[in-house]
Parts: sequence; C-alpha cells; structure tokens
Amino acid sequence: MHVERNAEDQHVTVRFAVYGGPNTLRIHVRNDFGLAFSPDLPPLGEPSQGLRIVSETWRPTSLTVNISGISGRIYDLSILNPHQVTSVDGAELVRHGAEITGLRIRLPGTDSSSYITGKVVFHFSAVSSAFQKETSP
Repeated sequence: MHVERNAEDQHVTVRFAVYGGPNTLRIHVRNDFGLAFSPDLPPLGEPSQGLRIVSETWRPTSLTVNISGISGRIYDLSILNPHQVTSVDGAELVRHGAEITGLRIRLPGTDSSSYITGKVVFHFSAVSSAFQKETSP
C-alpha cells in the first residue's frame, strides 16, 4: 500500500491479486477530515446562489479552501472530525458548548446578485494533521 500525496488530497494505491470468490480490501484511515455542504435549490427560473469550492491546498498543518459565493450570503457547512481543527481564518467555527459542530462562512458585501471569491484556512494540530495520515504495510 502506498499513499500518493499532492496539493489537493491523498490517494491510496494498492495492488493485490483477485481470486475467484469473494475478495475484500479494507483500508483503515486515521485523522480523516472533511467538509459537507447541503445547498438549497434556487427558486424555479432563478440563478444559483450556492457556495462553490473552487480549489483546496493541503499543507502538513493546514488546509486552504478557495471559495466563491453570493456577496452578503451566509453559508453553513458540516465538518467531519472537527476535533482536529485548532482554528480557522476566513470563517467562524460554530460551537455547541465547547464542541465544534460546524462552520459558518459570511461573505462580505450587499450585492446579492454577484459571486465573489473568498478563502478559508483550517489550522490543525501537528499531531492530528489530516494531511499526515498514517498507513500500515
């Protein structure tokens, strides 16, 4: 098993023989991190107003996400394994008590018809960095 890393993400490459009958491959992942966004459909005949994730760049202890969305809008996202996040720039961590439950992005401006760009940077602790996932042979 080999992990191929690039600026956007990581992929596991595995080669194994497949024989007749059932074959199973299990890959265990630690420190997985992800974002989820459930956009609402625009009213019939209206243009989209959804958040767009334009690109992402991973570093050993951070993730930079370039976004595009409607000026003046607020977008709420879910975070998979939010305990790994130590801080965020360009957005607000939503908390329920001491626990992080999501992410709120507020795009500046008041022109509700134009898309603008933005950037959100997630900072991870060095120990639980989502980019430094371990694999076992």
